[in-house]
Parts: sequence; C-alpha cells; structure tokens
Amino acid sequence: MASEKTSQAIESYKRAVSDLESIDTTLFLSVVLIVLIFILGVLLFIITGNRIKKKIKYKLFSKYAREKELTEEEINILWKYSETLNRDPFLTLEFKAPFEKVVNEYINRNSNFDENIVKDMRKKLGFDVVPEVVPIVVTKDIDLFQTGKLITADGNSYSIVLYEKDEKFMYWIIIETNGKPPVSIGEVVKLTFVRRGDAVYNVTLPIRDIIMEDDKLVVKLPHTFDLVRIQRREFPRVNVDIDAFIRRIDISPEVVKDRPVKWNYVRVINISAGGMRICIPPERRTELNIYIGHRIEVKFELIGRHLKLEGTIVNMNESRRQVCYGIKFNNVSKDIVEFISKYVKDEQQKIIKMIKGSSEVERR
Repeated sequence: MASEKTSQAIESYKRAVSDLESIDTTLFLSVVLIVLIFILGVLLFIITGNRIKKKIKYKLFSKYAREKELTEEEINILWKYSETLNRDPFLTLEFKAPFEKVVNEYINRNSNFDENIVKDMRKKLGFDVVPEVVPIVVTKDIDLFQTGKLITADGNSYSIVLYEKDEKFMYWIIIETNGKPPVSIGEVVKLTFVRRGDAVYNVTLPIRDIIMEDDKLVVKLPHTFDLVRIQRREFPRVNVDIDAFIRRIDISPEVVKDRPVKWNYVRVINISAGGMRICIPPERRTELNIYIGHRIEVKFELIGRHLKLEGTIVNMNESRRQVCYGIKFNNVSKDIVEFISKYVKDEQQKIIKMIKGSSEVERR
C-alpha cells in the first residue's frame, strides 16, 4: 500500500515538473517572440524613417539646386556622387572644394563623362573663376597662360606656360628646348609657379605624354588636388583705393626744428595687417623724398576708423605712370592687426560674392 502511494506521489511530482517546464518553455518562447517583433519593428521604423528623411533631403537639395538653374541630370550627378563619397551634397552648391571632389569622383567613375555638363555646373555655381585672393584647390583652377618652372629629377629647370587644359589633363609648353624633349613619358617632374596675389605653388606629377605641335613642345600632365601652397606673405592683402598722408619720422631733430616735416598726400592701392602699398605720380618723387629703409608715419581712414601707423619702406617700384612704395608696419597693436585683418577678410568675401553674382547675372 505504502509502495503504491509512493509511486503515485512520484508520478504526481513528475507531472507537476513536466507541466511547469512546459509553462516555462512556452513563456520563454513567447517573450523571445515579443522581443524579436519589437526589434524588427524598431528596425523597420528606422529604415522607413531614414528613407523618408532621405527623400525630404533630396527634395530640399533639388529645390535649392534648381534655384541655381542646375538641370535634373546635373542635380542627380551631384547628389549621387556626394552619396558615394559620404559628403553633404548641399556643400557642393556653396563651396568649390567639395564640388570639385564630387565632380572628380563622377569623372573617375565614368569613362564617357560629359565635360560640357561639368563646365556648365561650374559656371552656374560661380566656380569657374577663382579670384586672386582665394587659394586654388585643384590644378584645374590654374589660369591659362600661367607661367612657371618645370624641374626634372636631375635638377634641371625649364620655363613653362599653361597652354590648354580639360577636366582630366593640363598641357604645358616647355620654352626654349630647341625641339629636343628634356623629359620622357612616365618621368615624375615638379612644377612650381607663383600665383599673383596669392602664393607659390608646388606640385609633383608624372608625364603622361609628350606632344609636338608645330614648333611647340607640350607635356601632358594629370590634374591633382595635391598642391603644396607656400604663403608669400604673413598676412593676406586686398586691393583698395584709399586716400592717405605720409611723412618721414627718422629725420634728426636739428634738421626739422625750424621746419617740421609736412604730410604728403598718397594713394593706398593695397593693404594687409602687416603693411600696405602706396603710389604717387612720378613727378612727385623728389617732393616725397622717401627711399628704402626710411621710417615713416602714415595716417588714413578705414571704414570710419582713423588710423596713424608707423612703418618702414621695404621696396620701391617705378613706372612711367607712377612710383609705388611697399611699407611694412612697425609695432602695430593687436587690436589694429585684428581690425585690418577682419577688413581684408570681409573685402575678400565681397569679391567672391560679386564674382558669383556676376556669373548668375550672365546666365540670365
């Protein structure tokens, strides 16, 4: 009897455990299923949200690009290759560097790319002209007929001039070679040139081809973004047309005790936080009587602020029309350096906007 009761108790226990395990397993599977459904829902929401966000972004980009008169094909090119490079497409409409990077990606991925489309986009966005005050970002920005030097691996140097360029290559004429190529195809050479009002640029490239055109020797070089820019001046400068007055301050007291040195009227033609260039008519050179090394004082007005600064004449340049003097400022306060630097920067931005505005007016 006892044995039978024991067996029944054991069986009851086994059934209870089995039922409990069944419940735990079902509950576990239910929880897992709920979690998976939640995760899938979140992923679907994120994917759908990103797609909607991308569509909205494209519509805004397309609207803004059409306002700049870009065609649908041009809009799609900038959008597609901005995505390829993981770049913000809006930047291609406002800034030259990202635009050129995206266009370069389009060119490299399409052997039959349309060069006219690229030129059209560049013109519409105002990137076809780079002002002197703005550094260049790619060799495509080099102006035709820019002069420079080609330096070979063995150190020989030859005068060159940019003869032609397209979206993939540039063509430089080597001057005075007597018809004999001083370089060979595949040779790596260095180009160096001075961009007026900007800086000295160096670039190292392989020669892709050597072309003889009549009596001209032309080397074909690929474009590159790898430009080494060497700032010629410590401070950027901008062209101006400002009235100013100048006088020497290094004359001994004995010389001027009975006759103070008078202020002479001059024109300021460019300015930076580090100095300026002034000019006078040639017939006034004797009257001014100032030469290299002389210390001077100059006073002028800049956007409503009256300035009186000391400086030194560091160079002179005389032509038939005028005599110009380069002045380096001495002991200028931080406040004035910042003031003139801001003025120069603002004027440079005005030039850029004016050029972009002129491009838009031409299109209309």
